[in-house]
Amino acid sequence: MTENPSPMAARYSETVRRSLSDLVEHGDAAARLVSRGKEAYDADEMLRFAAEDLLIRAGEAVHRIDLTRTGFVESHPSLELRRLKDTRNLVAHGYDIVDSEILWRILTDHLPRVVSAVREMLKLPVHEPLENFRQSAEGISSPVDEN
Repeated sequence: MTENPSPMAARYSETVRRSLSDLVEHGDAAARLVSRGKEAYDADEMLRFAAEDLLIRAGEAVHRIDLTRTGFVESHPSLELRRLKDTRNLVAHGYDIVDSEILWRILTDHLPRVVSAVREMLKLPVHEPLENFRQSAEGISSPVDEN
């Protein structure tokens, strides 16, 4: 008998889970960038551009969730996903007013908290493949009944 996924993960469609996984992936890349240190970030324009790109990607993942599952962002206010989406819009469209110090704080403070919460939300047993989920009529995934 296989274990069931976490109740939270089973509630969402494959598309939403994929976008949340993308968000975690971009957050992990941001953590690797941050691990180079503030001095390297300040000294290297390419690291700052990479930081901008990672925040755009994280915000785009949130945007895709919003398109797929309207209300998801608002129904999870503790994740502060709207802030990531707003950051994406600012960086992508207001690139000339981006403050690298604010981006650094987002990368070091906000994004790690979001990634940690999303990682916990998506927690699945390692041996539980995602294809063991089926799409319900409401667009919410549920575990496949093995009986």
